[in-house]
Amino acid sequence: MKISGHEKIHIYNARLQSLYGEVISWLKETNAPWTHLFEDHALAEEHVGNYVVKKMIIKQGDETLAQFIPVGILIIGAEGRVDLVGKSGKEILVYFSEGGPEMTTGMSVGDNMIAEHTVKIYGQKREGWHWIDDRITGKQPKFTKDIFLALLERIN
Repeated sequence: MKISGHEKIHIYNARLQSLYGEVISWLKETNAPWTHLFEDHALAEEHVGNYVVKKMIIKQGDETLAQFIPVGILIIGAEGRVDLVGKSGKEILVYFSEGGPEMTTGMSVGDNMIAEHTVKIYGQKREGWHWIDDRITGKQPKFTKDIFLALLERIN
C-alpha cells in the first residue's frame, strides 16, 4: 500500500514525539536537573516536500548537553532518522518497522505496471528506534534508557 508524503510526515512526527516522550521520562528517572525544550526544524525531501518537525534540546542549567535533530523520513533501510548531537560527537538513530524495511521492484511496459515484487531487505524483530552502534558491522540495538545515558556521556 502506497503512503502519501503527507501521511509519511504525520507518521514521522508521531514517532519523533513518542521518542521524545520516552527520553523525557528517562531524564526524570535520573533525578538530575535536566531541562528540555523544542524548536521547529525545517526539512525538505524530494518525494515528500518541505515540512517542519520538532527538534529536542536537552540542557543542564544554561549548558546544552544534547540535541535530537531530525534528519528525514526517506532513509535507505529505515523509516526515519534522528541524530543525537553533543559537543564532541553525533550518534545516529533510525526507525525500523516490524519485519524490517522492504524493497519493491517493478516492471512496466509503457505506462502500465505489469509486475511488482516486494522483498524484505533484512529482518528486524522489534519495531522502534534503534541506535546504529557500529557502522562497519551494522549492529542496531534497540534504543533504550541505558544506551541513551551512555550516548550522552559519549557525545559530551
